Amino acid sequence: MKRFDDFYRRVLAYAFDFLLIQLFVSILVDSSVINFQHNDYSKTYKEYENNYEEYYSYKDIEVKDCEDLRTQIENKKIKLDEITTAFSEVSDEDECDKLIETINSKKLSEEEFDKRTNNLFYKLQRFSTFKYVMMVIITYLYLVLFQGFTRGKTLGKKIMRVRVSSKDDKDVTYKQLAIRTLFLGNVIYYSLNAILPWTIDKNVYLLIGNGIYVLNNLFYIVMIVVAYSSKDMIGIHDKIAGTKVIIEERLKK
Repeated sequence: MKRFDDFYRRVLAYAFDFLLIQLFVSILVDSSVINFQHNDYSKTYKEYENNYEEYYSYKDIEVKDCEDLRTQIENKKIKLDEITTAFSEVSDEDECDKLIETINSKKLSEEEFDKRTNNLFYKLQRFSTFKYVMMVIITYLYLVLFQGFTRGKTLGKKIMRVRVSSKDDKDVTYKQLAIRTLFLGNVIYYSLNAILPWTIDKNVYLLIGNGIYVLNNLFYIVMIVVAYSSKDMIGIHDKIAGTKVIIEERLKK
């Protein structure tokens, strides 16, 4: 029970701190004044959403001619507001033919859809550079400078009554916190996502992007398993940095 208590305190403290960092970065990212990529990202994200919406809305629509279009709308086989509204404004056969051409032009093959989706995703990753850079900066400011100033306590650790110390029970150093944060704070993952879209070929990035995400999550799973299974609950990040997590009320006894 004591082991589980120690473990869940550390996990909850980390989760609280992670959400706090995410919240602060979100405020910066959502500001068009601070984030120079805000408008480009918002525009591209809208295209990304519309791409999905149009593909799945139009992919099963088959229209032979104007009479067929009228029949499908009357039988509610076609329910898209933009089609029904446009059809209600059609006044002759030529306009109806143009509407059908418009409908067909919005239909994409799976290959075309994947190509467009990948292009938009790649652009979104480029326009997320500010976010990833801010994640690295805020993470280090909070988990290194702030935590070093408070002698090993973040707000999450303070709430859960735990703190980080050196493995020899001395106060943790800024250097140790910097090393610890490199492995614990997603810093490598954020850095790669900030750099790679600008430095490698688009197809290569799309090929390895998901792999980086999976590897990052696997690394965290391994860290959790190692920390929970080790005698003193020392994680990989603690072993590398020469640190450990202390339960404060037990320290006072």
